[in-house]
Amino acid sequence: RAPGQPVRMLFMDASSVFGTVTFRREDGGPPLPAMEFGPLQSVAKEREHLAELAARAPGHLIIDHVRAADETGLVGADLQRRIEERLRTGNYDIFHFAGHSVSEGESTMLVLPGEDGEAWQLSIRLIGQWMEAGKCKLLVLSSCSGASVRTALEVMRAGAAGVLAF
Repeated sequence: RAPGQPVRMLFMDASSVFGTVTFRREDGGPPLPAMEFGPLQSVAKEREHLAELAARAPGHLIIDHVRAADETGLVGADLQRRIEERLRTGNYDIFHFAGHSVSEGESTMLVLPGEDGEAWQLSIRLIGQWMEAGKCKLLVLSSCSGASVRTALEVMRAGAAGVLAF
């Protein structure tokens, strides 16, 4: 950002997915085996900490949220479209995802709430493409199995300056 311009962050809380989860893939591919995910205890604290940072320096950090099923009713393909729209057009510097992820085969997938109790897998490749279109430069993944060389390469190949993952 130019001096004096605020840093803009899009925060995605996908912590509502836990328990035994079956998947519906965003690409319509074959069904995947069910997985067990524990509840995420730290996402609410993470959201509070970010709000405190923004409050300490008013106008320097602006945080927008993509809300999942429990707050807006958006799940699956509708939630994916909302994330895409926000990343492509929101003029964000940082996309911060807090939820579960899985690395399988050729890609890392973010786990989103799906329809009828299923989860929705969203490819990190798509996230990278959307970030590039919206000129978003940093991806923060507070997610299990999100930290991999493959994840960094996928997102940075699309034009991001960096990936911070846990």
